[in-house]
This record gives sequence, C-alpha cells and structure tokens, in this order.
Amino acid sequence: MAFEVGDKMKIAAADLRAKGADCSEVKRFEEHWPQGAEINEATLLKAAELSFDLVWFARRFLSGEKLVEFDRQEDPLWDEYQRQITLPWEDFDKVAPLIPECQRAPFWEEYTHKVALLLVELFQGVKNG
Repeated sequence: MAFEVGDKMKIAAADLRAKGADCSEVKRFEEHWPQGAEINEATLLKAAELSFDLVWFARRFLSGEKLVEFDRQEDPLWDEYQRQITLPWEDFDKVAPLIPECQRAPFWEEYTHKVALLLVELFQGVKNG
C-alpha cells in the first residue's frame, strides 16, 4: 500500500509490485523515482507524460467511494477520447475507422492529463489502506 509521510502520500516500487504491476513498469517507475514518489499533481502529470497507466493505478490504489467516483468521472473522459480518434460513421467504408495513430497523440495526452488531474483530486485526503 501507499504510505504517508507526514500529511503526504508516497508510493514506492514495492507498492506497485504488491499490486501486481508489470515488471517493466516497475523498472520504469524506479528509473524516474528511485526513492519513491509523492502522490501529487506534479508526479501524476509526469506519470501521464511518461505514459504510465493511470487507470490501472487508480483501480488498484483507490477503493470504495473514491474508486466509484473515479469510474464515474473517467468514463466520459474515455468516451470523449474515443470520439476524438474515431472517424465519422459515413467515412467507415472509405478509410480505417480510427484516425492514424500518429494523429492520436494530442488526444491521448489530453485524456491522460485529465485522468492525472482527476487522480490528484481523488487522492486528496486518502489515508493508508
């Protein structure tokens, strides 16, 4: 579990391992935060920028009402991302249904940025557990 340092929550590679994180992801985490990381806006935005799976993180480190609230708020963010990368229905027979991957990056960055900010909000006041 994440642990508190004073009034701040901190997470370490061992916490990720305990939740079943992929070994390569734990290694990347350790490369960027060898001493662990506070769960705060700067860390979560950096994790989004580095393409860490923040939804995976939320589903393993939030619980109860916080997790329900995450799902409630993240679902429309995901739907909006999907809408942005999917071509209009009338174009399906002419081209691939999704815009080219190289054009999706700005939409993905926007989605992950919003998820990171949502997590900042939801982790406020979260204690060990």
